[in-house]
Amino acid sequence: MAEELSYIAYLDILGTRSLIQANPLDFAKRFEQFVRLVEDGKNTPQLRSHHQLRIRAFQDSILLQWPIGSLSENDRNLALLNISHFLCYMLANGLDRNLALRGAVSCGTVYQSAHGIYGPCVSSAAHWHDNSEWIGVVYTPEMDKEIQSSPLFQKAQQHAILSRPDFLRQIMGPVVRYEMPVKEAPTSTLWVVDWPRYMAEQIRSTTKSGAPAELAHECFGQFCENFPPQTEAAKLKHQNTRDFIDFSLRKNPIPEMSLKMWDWTRQTRQSIRKDKNR
Repeated sequence: MAEELSYIAYLDILGTRSLIQANPLDFAKRFEQFVRLVEDGKNTPQLRSHHQLRIRAFQDSILLQWPIGSLSENDRNLALLNISHFLCYMLANGLDRNLALRGAVSCGTVYQSAHGIYGPCVSSAAHWHDNSEWIGVVYTPEMDKEIQSSPLFQKAQQHAILSRPDFLRQIMGPVVRYEMPVKEAPTSTLWVVDWPRYMAEQIRSTTKSGAPAELAHECFGQFCENFPPQTEAAKLKHQNTRDFIDFSLRKNPIPEMSLKMWDWTRQTRQSIRKDKNR
């Protein structure tokens, strides 16, 4: 059985039980179309390189695997940046197709064969995915450790600039620290994928003008109209998602990256690469 150090994302589509029971073939075709869209995203220039990304789909779930064992520490940091962009792409395109994704990202050694993939990080991603009470993607505590051990993140700590959200987006992509709602406790503060901002920026760049928060709420509101929550649990997830949209676009403004900060990030990446090559 092969071993491989990897980032793992486990996602599923919420509220599919009734859809599958009502028309299993129709849902299967819709889900297959979405999986093909995810596959196509691997080669989209705007999403950077995802040629190593492996995608497994089953029923209403998707497992993503990014092998990182052969990557340098600097390239692993770039992989973190790529992952957040790719997950935003999935979440935004899912909602646009009336598919609400919930998931989690973890990291660690996986064991795989022709029949399956196993390991503590797979279990962790599945646990945090199931524990989440919203539409969105969370980074597990294992990923939190991975982020904090990144050379670029540590150098940023030394320079006391981690509090700058524009800098964080340059090293981690569209993610934010958030007290996310979970089943086992009122909240849990972790890194989460900032998909509302990504979605609003995509809408503004292609079709509409307007305030980002209103655009994101409009898109999510359309999804809710098409698939209104039928249970109290679903209503709670929808409300928690609305709260996160407000946090992302109204309470957590992201200033434009300053030229000075951009240069610091670029130079630091180069110095890390040189240190590793000595």
